[in-house]
Amino acid sequence: MATLNTVLLGAALCIGAALSLRCYQCLTPGTDGNCNNTITCKATETFCETISSTNSTGHESVYKSCAATYREGQVFISSLRSLSISCCRTDLCNRGSGAPGVTCSSALVSLCLAFTSLCQRNGWL
Repeated sequence: MATLNTVLLGAALCIGAALSLRCYQCLTPGTDGNCNNTITCKATETFCETISSTNSTGHESVYKSCAATYREGQVFISSLRSLSISCCRTDLCNRGSGAPGVTCSSALVSLCLAFTSLCQRNGWL
């Protein structure tokens, strides 16, 4: 019974970490992107997103939040100098003026793989 509890605890840790993404949130245009507001994303929102826009006078606005879809790229629009969108997938990865792109927590992946290997080796799975 203790073995089953160990397996269930490990599975809960791996699943729980995947379901509770946290992102920085800046919703006010004109912020410099270094906001400290954090939110816990909905289960359907699996990315942190940063949208930066620069107007024709060079003024930058940054918007950050959770996102349900992966969008990345840079667009040039006549009324704006540029609009840049970047996404990432780890807790609080959208800090600063941009997200580093889609990344995966190597520590979490390693932990889950080690746990699965241990369970298979001991015949628990």
